[in-house]
Amino acid sequence: MMPQPAGPDLVAEAGRILAAARASRLTLGVLGGVGIALRCAAAGLPPLARDYGDIDLAVARGERARLEPLMAELGYQPDRETNLLFGRERLIYFDTRRGLHVDVMVDRLHMCHEVPFVFAKDGNLTAACLLLTKLQVVQTTDKDLRDIVAVLVDSPFGTEPHAIDLDWLSTLCARDWGLWRTATDVAERVAEFGATLGPLPGSFALAAQLETLTARLESAPKTLGWKARAAIGRRVQWYELPDEGTKRA
Repeated sequence: MMPQPAGPDLVAEAGRILAAARASRLTLGVLGGVGIALRCAAAGLPPLARDYGDIDLAVARGERARLEPLMAELGYQPDRETNLLFGRERLIYFDTRRGLHVDVMVDRLHMCHEVPFVFAKDGNLTAACLLLTKLQVVQTTDKDLRDIVAVLVDSPFGTEPHAIDLDWLSTLCARDWGLWRTATDVAERVAEFGATLGPLPGSFALAAQLETLTARLESAPKTLGWKARAAIGRRVQWYELPDEGTKRA
């Protein structure tokens, strides 16, 4: 893979792409740590600030045909072979001049679990969607944990674009025991990790946010499918692991 610019450049470039999409009325969001950095100011402050390795985008399924002309205007070329073979789920664009590589996920994220994209009116993914794309990661890294903390300390609970919509998040987990199991496991990991960081930026206390989150995950009414899978529990693997080399922003 070609070398990537430093983190701030990637965040700025993702913001440029997002602004162009908004101007074109194209439903596009930014995934991963870069997307969280664009939505949550706390992600850029110590001790949560980190480097970013790539830009991942999310596009609505019906908007794929409009994406390529926009990316071309911004200086990106398509990876035609990948886009032809896997374009229903994933698209790749690159800018060889600047050494940039952009992955675009279509309609939903499919990694350890499946998370549908929810786009806010301001053009990015909602805070709840960004949070769940991180909570679904089974093998969390230091960067994943920092990103989760950034969302939680920066975002209130509610239905606004910058808020975490607990109804949406808990409803998805209440339908899928595997997603619920991973999200609650990761929330416990975040609590332990956050305690090692010292004073945190943001407007909300991490411990209180985690308590509210986990309480809602526990109390949300579960489906029959959830209950049936819960009876099997951890005896059967409930997640997928991305192929080795699959990048995570």
